[in-house]
Amino acid sequence: MDLFKKIFMSKTVNGNIFMTIAIIVAQSYGYDLTPEKIAVIMAAVNVVLRLITKKPVSEKTGFEDLFNMK
Repeated sequence: MDLFKKIFMSKTVNGNIFMTIAIIVAQSYGYDLTPEKIAVIMAAVNVVLRLITKKPVSEKTGFEDLFNMK
């Protein structure tokens, strides 16, 4: 499977993409989201995602192999 497809199968990556889009949309509709509020939201989402994630992205993708090329 293609490396990018494997990366996008990650709950953490998908969750962060979703949260980024949700924050952009919220700000475009006038919600007052300061950088501090955004940081707290993203941190909370990442903690939850980390608790439910079984394997790191590198194990799913072989991503570490990109850096160990000889």
